[in-house]
Order: sequence, then C-alpha cells, then structure tokens
Amino acid sequence: MTVRHIPGRVTALVSRLRRDREANVAVMFAIAAIPVLGMVGAATDYSLATRMKAKLSSGADSAAVASISQFSAGWTQAMSMTTNGPVPNGESEANDIFNGNAYCLT
Repeated sequence: MTVRHIPGRVTALVSRLRRDREANVAVMFAIAAIPVLGMVGAATDYSLATRMKAKLSSGADSAAVASISQFSAGWTQAMSMTTNGPVPNGESEANDIFNGNAYCLT
C-alpha cells in the first residue's frame, strides 16, 4: 500500500464507522476515553510536580551548603561566636541564595 492510498482508506473507515449502528463502537470509545484522558492529565500533573519538587530540593541543598562554605558571612559569624546560638547572617545568606536559585528554576 502506498502513502497516497492512506487518506482514502481512513475516509472509508470513518464513513463505515458512522454508518454502523450495530456495535455501538463510538459509544464504547467515548465511555472509555473519559478515564483515559483523566489518567493522562493526572500523569502530566504528577510529573510536573515531581520535577519541580526535585528542582526546589536541589536549590535548598545548594543554599544550605553555600551558606556555610568557608569565608561566607554565616561561616565568619559562626567562627567568631563564643557560645551556641542562631547564626542570622548564615540564615539570611541561605535565604538569598535559595531565592536566587528558585527564580532560575521556573
């Protein structure tokens, strides 16, 4: 069969489907198409959410590592502390790095 014959065959099949009143193929197809389309939509949404979660997790990891890297503001403040406690410079630096990475992720 050549490529030229394909449109004619498709037209003939569609015509035969429209004339056929015995098997209710169109009704069965319509009923089956509803859950299939729903599953395709759910799979697309899930894959998008999973990809975004991975990107945000990667951004949070890189912000945490960068904020405590040697000679960063957080590291310098932590090294000058004499007691335990919060390190606000490191926290603000991590937030800045994460926000910069999150802007690039979208």
